[in-house]
Amino acid sequence: MNLTMIKKDFSRNKAINITLLLFIVLSACLISVGTMIVIQLFGAIDSMYEIAKPPHFMQMHTGEINWEELNDFAESVDYVESWQVIEMVNIYGGNIRITKPDGKYYVMSDSLLDIGFVKQNDKYDLLLDTNNTPIYPSKGEIGVPIILLDSYDIKIGDTLTITEGDYSKDFTVTSYVRDSQMNSTLCSSTRFLINEEEHDEIKNRIGKIEYLIEFYFPDESLASKFQTTYEKAGMPANGQPITYAIIRLVSGISDIIMVLIIVLVSLFLIFVVAICLRFTILTAMEEEIKSIGTMRAIGMSYKNISQIYLIKYRFLAILGCIAGYALSLVINKYFTSHIAETFGPPKLTLAAMLAPIATVCLVYLFEIYFCKKIIKKIKRITIVEALRSGADRSKANASRVAKFINLSKFKSLPVDILMAVQDVAVKARAWLLLFFVILIAIGIMVVPVNLHNTFKSPKFITYMGQSQSDIVVSLAKSENIAEKFDEVFDVLNSDSEVEDYNVEAEVVYEAINKDGDWTNIHVDCSDVAKSELQYLEGKAPENENQIALSVLNANEMGVKVGDTLPMLINGQEMSIVVSGIYQDVTSGGFTAKMMRPYDKEAVEGYSFYINVKDGVNIQKKIDLYKNKMGVETEVVSMEEFIDQTLGGVSRQLGKAVVAVIIMSMCLVALIIILFFNLQAAKEYSQVAIMKAIGFSVQDIRKQYLLKVLMVSMIGIVFGTVLANALGEGIVSGILSILGLGISKITFIINPVNAYLLCPIATLIVAVAVTWYSSKAFKRYNIVQLINE
Repeated sequence: MNLTMIKKDFSRNKAINITLLLFIVLSACLISVGTMIVIQLFGAIDSMYEIAKPPHFMQMHTGEINWEELNDFAESVDYVESWQVIEMVNIYGGNIRITKPDGKYYVMSDSLLDIGFVKQNDKYDLLLDTNNTPIYPSKGEIGVPIILLDSYDIKIGDTLTITEGDYSKDFTVTSYVRDSQMNSTLCSSTRFLINEEEHDEIKNRIGKIEYLIEFYFPDESLASKFQTTYEKAGMPANGQPITYAIIRLVSGISDIIMVLIIVLVSLFLIFVVAICLRFTILTAMEEEIKSIGTMRAIGMSYKNISQIYLIKYRFLAILGCIAGYALSLVINKYFTSHIAETFGPPKLTLAAMLAPIATVCLVYLFEIYFCKKIIKKIKRITIVEALRSGADRSKANASRVAKFINLSKFKSLPVDILMAVQDVAVKARAWLLLFFVILIAIGIMVVPVNLHNTFKSPKFITYMGQSQSDIVVSLAKSENIAEKFDEVFDVLNSDSEVEDYNVEAEVVYEAINKDGDWTNIHVDCSDVAKSELQYLEGKAPENENQIALSVLNANEMGVKVGDTLPMLINGQEMSIVVSGIYQDVTSGGFTAKMMRPYDKEAVEGYSFYINVKDGVNIQKKIDLYKNKMGVETEVVSMEEFIDQTLGGVSRQLGKAVVAVIIMSMCLVALIIILFFNLQAAKEYSQVAIMKAIGFSVQDIRKQYLLKVLMVSMIGIVFGTVLANALGEGIVSGILSILGLGISKITFIINPVNAYLLCPIATLIVAVAVTWYSSKAFKRYNIVQLINE
């Protein structure tokens, strides 16, 4: 009997039921995909980590090491299970040449990552191939980090040459390397893998050695405790300390941001499904009010009547959730391709199968609970009220609204427009469904689009601890860094096409952290304060006794604006006032800015931020500078600087944006189909009468199109306003939780995308679907209405 009732209802209301089904499919699919990606992401990371064994705590260090002291310290900590020190030979990208089989070549001088050459370790922190097997290169072979393949065309069989002075050595690319800890563009370094014998050779001939001091514990949660112990013991710490938790977070950050967008959108979609179910059920109850009264009159209980209504929606929810889950299995590969490339193919484990099923079941339970809440309204319907036609009440409601609209005042407007405006005003409550869904659709589309544009914009450099410029020239520390500085200085001063430039020197001072210990702090010193940075509190330094700290550095030092920070500068202890706290995602988020003279002998590197005059071709200028300044100088455009740092995050976010836009367009199309079919049944008599008194089908279709356009445009305006008002707060909260060095973000909006293309695309879909759906008016006629 139940199956027969469902079949009859589906045959009578095909469009409505199919539309509701598709809504449920979309919501279940997205929540399932989001859950599946999270499980597979961390499953793939864990599988890789089981083989690679990244450190639980790592201290990067440049400089001398007292090996005996370090060994004694490690043995004194009872929970240290193992430890090792890796020698990474950092070689400037300008000294690395990639040669193709046809003889063409390029140098890697524009690489923003520190390029390190290492040998394979014995047991821990292993570098893997694309099959997640440890690589052991033979002499003359080299493994290239996978993360560089997005920026550089490096193929198996290419020749990689390192040179410095009269020293040169060739390697053949034989494998791509998966690195368990340096596998994101947000990391400051990346590692090439070479043979042990050749590693011992080059470390004495080229580059600069940086030590990776790594420790392992029974439980990785001991890393924070150990870090405090390590720093208090005064162990080597001229570099960034990194814990297992940070390695894990940075490894998956690009996919995590994508998942968060998908999950947020799916939650909004579940809300839309709830709104649609409410509207559909109430419309059905309104149309069948007399049938409900009859059933109550013959003695049927509320439970029996509610089950008649609920069975259809229960069937739709079950079918939609099953179909949504099945669809998520199909489209999952689109979102997990980056995971497969970086960590290895994610395994479809039992947890990866059951967790999405659990979330889909929650969607089902929520929708059924919501349906039951709405159907409870039947309890409040008396037999007398149900058997009385609701027409008089509808007319009364209409008259109360209609009295505020005087059509005689707008006689100059076309009749179609006047009637459309009046109908929307009189039936405003019915049109609220379309309004809210359009509002949500435009909102969930505009926020990811704005976020993606923000990450891609050159202006995002202000969230990376730098002010905006056209070109960035960088000098790494070397024996002849002073000569190279003078050379760059002369080139820029003699270039008439340079508008202005600013020089920033990176130096390392010491400061007292929140635990009362002296720790290294990397400071960028310049003559001009970076007032364009994204300051959360305070402002840029105004004199040499002030310092601006990044968010994470301020937390590490335990200071706020106006506090005094004890610092050791050039061997002299000073009290420096914190003038401001800014946001920065580079260098792990730990940076600082000062306007203070510095010791040139202690400089770790220089950066020149150059603005050229209007009309100057930036790429040609970059090529010219590369030729003049030599391979030891890194020259990149601001766009390239951002792309190399955030390219991985931006690309994954782009995938989410594409999915959200497609889903939003489907959402708009489905809601109009649903709304039209629900309203069409209620307005059958009105349309038939209009045709009888002389309105053509085209006139009626135009009126309906005008109504949809009017409501859609209002929804787009409100949706855009809400997206701008609430979107930044939501995204800022998420980024703050992730601990990337950003806690408050202001969208950098592309008006064409956000305010033109997205609304136009929405309106085009709305118009096309409305015009197609309104063809049904051709079948409406007064004779059939009278016969009924």
